[in-house]
Amino acid sequence: MRGGLVVCLACAGCFAKPPAPLADGPHGSGADAGPGCARFGSWDATPTAIPVAVSTNDAATSPWLSDSRTDLYFTILTNGDPGNPTIVHSTFDGSLWSPPQAVVLGSDLTALDNPFLADDGALWFDGFDNGPRTIFQAAASPAGGFAGPVPHPELAAAGGGGKEPSVAPDGTTVYFSDAAGTQLWMHATGSAASQLATSGSLSLEAPSIGGDGALYFSEFLSAGDEVIASATVSAGALTGVLEVPPFQTSGLYFDPNASRDGKTLVFSAKLGAAAHSSLYYVTRECL
Repeated sequence: MRGGLVVCLACAGCFAKPPAPLADGPHGSGADAGPGCARFGSWDATPTAIPVAVSTNDAATSPWLSDSRTDLYFTILTNGDPGNPTIVHSTFDGSLWSPPQAVVLGSDLTALDNPFLADDGALWFDGFDNGPRTIFQAAASPAGGFAGPVPHPELAAAGGGGKEPSVAPDGTTVYFSDAAGTQLWMHATGSAASQLATSGSLSLEAPSIGGDGALYFSEFLSAGDEVIASATVSAGALTGVLEVPPFQTSGLYFDPNASRDGKTLVFSAKLGAAAHSSLYYVTRECL
């Protein structure tokens, strides 16, 4: 998550390319999703903006988008302050995005951020509860919305704290960042949390496990640049770290979230001479 980000303001017909829904499945995925797709084509060369309604004084970041591209969770930063985040939800009706609504997740928690909707319908996120930033899980409620959040202190990285969770499809592995947002960690059921080793000195955050088996994340470069990269996770280490082509031409790109079917990558970006960053996505197809 980054401060000072503002999503494109909503207005009738203000987006150039409406999101084309895919056939829904258990996670909103198409029939050829994930393992059914032997290989993928290239990502779009030009990102598509997501024009949800956010005040010009506020900011938006940390998007999660369903495979059908009709269900969106993200974070609003009041007055652009990263210390004052609110998790919100918006839906696409085939024409417009609904006004974002705050997600109720417990009155005792503060600074809730970085939402991720797991395959079982539970919402994962991070926030504070009289201690360091902690990862929580809120199960889907039969009555709608979510049940009371449950903390996961075992996911805290060394030194305390954890954020930006991403849950594998089978629910047994969680990828996350340390509280400082500089290193990636993973926790598999039945084992202790461990840092994902890298070659060289890399500064990484916001991991997301994709339907293609790759781990996507933000990588900080020199001179304050930030890009979206991907790698393979093998034996507790990241291998083959590469910038994701071809859409990252100029600007800052961060907070990626990869779809289960491997066809959509949603993220935040500040492009060209824009004063603020917006939410975008790119797509690709099976070959």
